[in-house]
Amino acid sequence: MAAITLSACSSNDTNNTAGEPAQPSASVAPAATEQASAQPAAGAASERVPANLPEDFPLPDDAVISVSHSEDNEGKKAALLIFRTNEGMESVTKRYKDYFADRLGSNAVQTIDEKNLIIQGNSPDNTQIWSIIGGELSSEPGVVELNITWSEL
Repeated sequence: MAAITLSACSSNDTNNTAGEPAQPSASVAPAATEQASAQPAAGAASERVPANLPEDFPLPDDAVISVSHSEDNEGKKAALLIFRTNEGMESVTKRYKDYFADRLGSNAVQTIDEKNLIIQGNSPDNTQIWSIIGGELSSEPGVVELNITWSEL
C-alpha cells in the first residue's frame, strides 16, 4: 500500500464539502487536504466512519468527519479518517494514548505535547499498522483535528 502523508495542523482548502463522500482512487490515496468547508451535524459522524476501520476505534461524541475513506488493495484493507472535535487536547490525548497502548503496546512511537498528538506503530502480531496525527487548529482555537490511518499488513 502506498504511504499516506498527512498534515494535521490546519488546512485552507475548501474545495471539498462535508456532504460529499471521499472518492476512492485506484492508484492514489486521497490527499489530506480534502477538508470540509461546511461541517455536517455531529449525529452524522457515526454514519461516515470508514467501513474498514476497526469497530472498536473510539470517536468523541461531537466528532465531525470531513474525510472517510476505505479501500482494499491486493487483499489488504485500509482506512483513512479525518475528523474535528471540540473535546480538549488533554481529553483527546488520553483517549488515544490509552487506545493505542492497548492496540500497539510497546510498538507505539509517540510524540505528545500540549499542542500535538502523534502515535504510530504496528500491532504486536505485525498484522496492522496505525497512525494518528493531530492537534489544535491554529485558525480555530479549541478545535482539535485528527488524521487516522489504519491498514492491514
